[in-house]
Amino acid sequence: MPDEGESGFRSIPSKKSRLIRASVLGVDLVDLTYHAQLRMNTREITVEDVLSALRHPTQTGLPAEPGTERFRWQKDRRTFIDVVFARKSNRIGIITVWKTTRSLIRRARRRQ
Repeated sequence: MPDEGESGFRSIPSKKSRLIRASVLGVDLVDLTYHAQLRMNTREITVEDVLSALRHPTQTGLPAEPGTERFRWQKDRRTFIDVVFARKSNRIGIITVWKTTRSLIRRARRRQ
């Protein structure tokens, strides 16, 4: 079993994809590529975050490479999770994920 680091996220022991049984977008399998697992670990994004982005996206139809789709989910007031994936016949293949954090305070320009 993989060791958990100080952040609580597991290290990735091998370059294998990971299958998760979860009902998402009309299929019952989600395939996390090795690349997606690395990005999730580095960016502290959980499997639950990825599944929430697919099940309850705030935005869909965002720019993505041909043959892929990109969903964005607003996790909280400041945090957005983007998931790029490909639909396959019996599964969803997660290609990459990232987190965007925005500032809550917008400063007005000073008049001179």
